Amino acid sequence: MSTSPSLGERAAMAIEACVRAYVRDFQGPMSRSDEENRRSVEKRLREEDAYSDQARHIEELYPGLDRMRVLELGSGTGGNSVATALLGAEVHGVEPSVDGVEASRIRAARYPQARVEFHVGVGERLPFADGVFDLALSFAVFEHVQDQARVAQEAFRVLRPGGMIHFEMPNYLFPREVHYRIWYPPLCPKPLGRLYARMRGRNPAFLDELNYTTPGRVARLFREAGFVDVRDLFRERSLARIADPSLIHSPRMARWVGRLRRWKLAWPLRWLVSCGLYPDIHMAGRRP
Repeated sequence: MSTSPSLGERAAMAIEACVRAYVRDFQGPMSRSDEENRRSVEKRLREEDAYSDQARHIEELYPGLDRMRVLELGSGTGGNSVATALLGAEVHGVEPSVDGVEASRIRAARYPQARVEFHVGVGERLPFADGVFDLALSFAVFEHVQDQARVAQEAFRVLRPGGMIHFEMPNYLFPREVHYRIWYPPLCPKPLGRLYARMRGRNPAFLDELNYTTPGRVARLFREAGFVDVRDLFRERSLARIADPSLIHSPRMARWVGRLRRWKLAWPLRWLVSCGLYPDIHMAGRRP
């Protein structure tokens, strides 16, 4: 005798269907294998757990997070927004994918105590009044938006005076393309990049969706939008770790940097970081 699925089972099936559709639409152009897509779906089904460390890191950077009203631009399937809300913040996620927003809402329903809402929208036209948020977050999204300057301006608009912006994204001065997961020539002209991607078995059309983000360009866009105290926290942290290897979490990397320091060879690392050759950008700023 067959039995109908329980409420929990129906919710699990619903979020899996939404996540699968989101992964198909977002990652399909990257030409990833079926196995890679399957792993991505499985990871996203409970991604609020995977994002808990990232949320705690943001809490360390911005004390009082539990009293803040937080915006996440490009909230995907909701894992980071829910993880941040579970730390006490009131979070609003904005995501252009309808499937992503539906998956996020199902995820949020697992945690009635979490103050989190999700909205279909884009960063160039945020559906909020002026000056209503304390912190604007974005992770691996800024390189995908259509108008980066407009997104920065909209983030500035919806932040209150004193509000903070924190955007993380790949650094295309570093020779790796994180979406394709291949080594990639820094700032490679798109026609050559498409040819190279095709040679590596990747879909070259995906490059048309990317903006080459660099620390200098992102800092300039933030300042032009009106932000002050603009800093690349990843650069600062990298230089601090070269100066003091005990700050490095990986024991193997700490030993390697420690040896370079003992051999008086740490200066090439400092020079590379000073030139912008590091993998990620964590750009922060403040609305005056």
